[in-house]
Amino acid sequence: MDGSAVDVYVHSNRRWLPPPPLSYRAHAFWAGDLQNLTSLRNEWDCCWRHPSNVDSVFKYRELLEVSRQHRRRKWLGVLADSDVLFQCTAEEFRSQFAKFNSPLVIGGERKWYPIPRRAIDPFGPPAHLSWKRRYTLRHSRQYYPNSGLIVGTSAGMEALAGAIEQNPRFPCCALEGDTAGYQLDSCASCRPYRHFPKPVSCVVEDQACMQVALASRRHAPQHVVDINSSLILNLHMLAPSDLARSSDGRIAFRHTGKVPCVLHSNGFKSVIASLEKEFGPDTFTWAVSPGMRRSHLNPRDELPVFKRAGALLLPTASPRRAKGGRPKALAAARSL
Repeated sequence: MDGSAVDVYVHSNRRWLPPPPLSYRAHAFWAGDLQNLTSLRNEWDCCWRHPSNVDSVFKYRELLEVSRQHRRRKWLGVLADSDVLFQCTAEEFRSQFAKFNSPLVIGGERKWYPIPRRAIDPFGPPAHLSWKRRYTLRHSRQYYPNSGLIVGTSAGMEALAGAIEQNPRFPCCALEGDTAGYQLDSCASCRPYRHFPKPVSCVVEDQACMQVALASRRHAPQHVVDINSSLILNLHMLAPSDLARSSDGRIAFRHTGKVPCVLHSNGFKSVIASLEKEFGPDTFTWAVSPGMRRSHLNPRDELPVFKRAGALLLPTASPRRAKGGRPKALAAARSL
């Protein structure tokens, strides 16, 4: 494949869909399958919400290993969770990435998570702006780095992995100078149930460790957070009214008018689960997640049944429509 190909590394231990032959090369890996993390999970039991957090914090280093044979001079890689939708070709993807003039582009989202109990915000709108202006910007831009979708060159990915491991207590991470730590939410899905009545001084969490590295005054890699969602749109905390239809029928971020190449959600649910039916199958180049919960499938089926629509591979099943033929989740989406 030529230099326009983009390698996508899906960090997931679940079933996912390979792309059609549109110059994306897809690979899957799970950091916990590549090394034994039992001792680290026991050592840092104080500071992870879910057992998978320990696996995920090593995905940056393991990405370098699984991508080693593919990385060349013009290599461009994507580190993604499985709940993503691509709506442009690899050539378009490369073109959009080049506009950032940075070896590393991080998708932004609306809310800072996980948030230290007491810390100066290193990512949000400039502190000198009025409270009202900062509030408005936080709801019309995506300032806070999300680890579910990261794009970079070989140098960018290597710098990110190196910076993350510079944290003195890695894999447990805390912002430089922070002494108050994090107040972790309970993990209701954990067996046994996990509750954190007291703050933890550091947290084992892939997003937290990435944010600590990006905010570092000494080790931060060269990077750009895509606050305008021109390449990456994170849907977490967004409402249907934050989305719009572009002139060519694709999904846009209404506040900036940008049409991102990839959409990422917090699981295949809510808004992202309705996008297919609302915008039509020709909108998407590739849907990585099957988009159906296992409980909806025949127990003998590993994946939902798929149909081929031209060069696209999309699920046949769709979210239930609201009255009038439009999914409820996107009833308020507007056109640009």
